Amino acid sequence: MAQTDLPEGAAPLDLLRETSAPGPDRLLTIVIGAYNHQRFLAEAFAAIEASGVCDRLALIFIDDGSPDETIPFVRDYPFDPSLHVRVFEKKNAGLRDSLASGLALTDTPFVAFMASDDLYVPAGLAAIVDRLARAGAPDLCWVAQATYLEGRDGERVYGAAIEATLSADPERRERELSVQFPKPLLLQSTVFGTDMLRAAGPWIDGLALDDWPTFIKVAGLARRRAIDMRPMFDIVLCRYRIHDGGTHNNLERQLRICLEVAERGVAPAYRREAIANVFADVAVIHLYQRELPSALRLFGRALNARRHPATIARPAIRILSSAVRRLGGNGAD
Repeated sequence: MAQTDLPEGAAPLDLLRETSAPGPDRLLTIVIGAYNHQRFLAEAFAAIEASGVCDRLALIFIDDGSPDETIPFVRDYPFDPSLHVRVFEKKNAGLRDSLASGLALTDTPFVAFMASDDLYVPAGLAAIVDRLARAGAPDLCWVAQATYLEGRDGERVYGAAIEATLSADPERRERELSVQFPKPLLLQSTVFGTDMLRAAGPWIDGLALDDWPTFIKVAGLARRRAIDMRPMFDIVLCRYRIHDGGTHNNLERQLRICLEVAERGVAPAYRREAIANVFADVAVIHLYQRELPSALRLFGRALNARRHPATIARPAIRILSSAVRRLGGNGAD
């Protein structure tokens, strides 16, 4: 698979280090876009190496102008000699820029994206590589299971609802992924066919969110092209750390960037419903926080976007689903 040029407008990359070499036996490239996470990297690298499949892997590490000691650490890290590693640095241009550049530089049939403060489960990574080696076709999007780190340590991220969505027929799957933000649906628990993902065209349209619009694009492509898009929840692939500064902790930003996806990243047939659902979901969060005026204002905007019984019912359904999930502790819906 030939390496492509960097996306138009991408920040220039400087190659700082390369170990081992590419080759036809390498199946999967892991792209890590890092910013200010040097303290987590030793554990993340060790987990990849503990998988025992480094000879089938490549690693692209892109530092996004970190102010900490990331570059000296990665430049000197004693990587497993069987792992093909390329270390790049660039000026700060954001995670989406790093993801798009990493995809462009990938030269293996399959690609995965690991957040620089998360880590793989070694046995899960080995199981995914084994399954990829036996895959019938390169056009795939497999979402493996993930578990939380720290405060919710060991709790599974995905429950039955997202499994049903990913297992649905292509039309229903695209609609469901389009009209409601799947919180969370993780890039770092997913493997993609490289050429398929390039054809979907993620991270080139200026949307702030990196995950939701990517899965919408892949689901849309899967309606026009035979793509093996499904859950692989028998494999736990990654450990996921919830960020203190994440979108879920900033409702104003969450509303803004989710509306951006609903307005620009969703097909016209689903757009009004997606916009209404964004307003309704953030209204429910304000209700949880006992901010009744904000909740009522946003719910009014939801009804203005789509006057439909489903819009009225949505807050009650979300509250009930959340209560059931909290009682069951079996992953997000």
